[in-house]
Amino acid sequence: GDIHDHRSLVNAIKQVDVVISAVGHRSSYTPMQDQVKIVAAIKEAGNIKRFIPSEFGMDVDRVDGAVEPAKSLFATKSKFRRVVQEEGIPYTIVCANYFARTCLPSFYLPTFEASPKDRLLILGDGNVKGKECVCYIR
Repeated sequence: GDIHDHRSLVNAIKQVDVVISAVGHRSSYTPMQDQVKIVAAIKEAGNIKRFIPSEFGMDVDRVDGAVEPAKSLFATKSKFRRVVQEEGIPYTIVCANYFARTCLPSFYLPTFEASPKDRLLILGDGNVKGKECVCYIR
């Protein structure tokens, strides 16, 4: 479906059981604006067993002391969580947190030493199912 065409979005959603949103953002407002369209289509379709909104970052309800532009983005994402809860759609929010050893050197702290790209350290026996992941299932 097309996020800008409600009818096509509803028709697409009627064909699946789970919606996983990967909507990006061009500003602090667009993640909510575009995902609210998905929520409206999910409500109309009436068949979705689980909605996984585009989140995948910080747990915005637990972040304190953020500065702009992150502060506005976190506030918008937090408002969107309330929209999903109020609509009563079964949802899972995945907070994988930032992969700091990857993001910090390039985006935030150029002097932060990144993990080597030619080797990988696996702790334990390598059979960990998940790490640094918080899921909220309602």
